[in-house]
Order: sequence, then C-alpha cells, then structure tokens
Amino acid sequence: MKAIQNLKGMLKNRHLALAVTDAAMGEVLCQLAYKSVWFGSSVQKVGRLFASSKTCSACGYVHHNLALSDRTWVCAGCGTRHQRDWNAAKNIEAEALRLAFA
Repeated sequence: MKAIQNLKGMLKNRHLALAVTDAAMGEVLCQLAYKSVWFGSSVQKVGRLFASSKTCSACGYVHHNLALSDRTWVCAGCGTRHQRDWNAAKNIEAEALRLAFA
C-alpha cells in the first residue's frame, strides 16, 4: 500500500511524472511481448501521433477539427456515424496490421 501512495506522490511531481508513467508503460509492453509468445501471437506498436480518432474507419477521411469532447461524429466524406473510441480501435487495428505485413 505504501508503494502505491509513493507512486501517486511521484505522479504529482511534474518532473517525475513522465519518467514514472513511461516506466510503467514499458513494463506493460514487456509483459505483452512475452505473453504474446506464449499464445503464438505478436505485439505491434502504432505511433502515438497516429490520428486514430479523427480518421474515418470506413473511407479514410480525416476530421481535423474533432475536439476531445466530441464523443460521436459524422464523416463528411461518406456520412458514416462514428463513436470515437470504437472508431479509434478499428483504425489502430488496421494500422497495426498494415505495419506488421508491410
């Protein structure tokens, strides 16, 4: 319990927060990598600046003015209605597959 409290304190320090969260994400990636070998699969990283939420998963149109508070949006290119998180998940999967088999 004390370790969790210390972690919360370190995350409040703006100088330490990035390093602490990077280390935790690094551990998650290590866990995913070795467990994927157990199940005969692989892990593919997608760039953090990939516009997964703003890109229409149906036609590829990019909605540049999408605000973080917009949870749903309608594509101006094809008219498809998107729920932001589901759309992002579809785009991340497609990008990971593209990178893996490129």
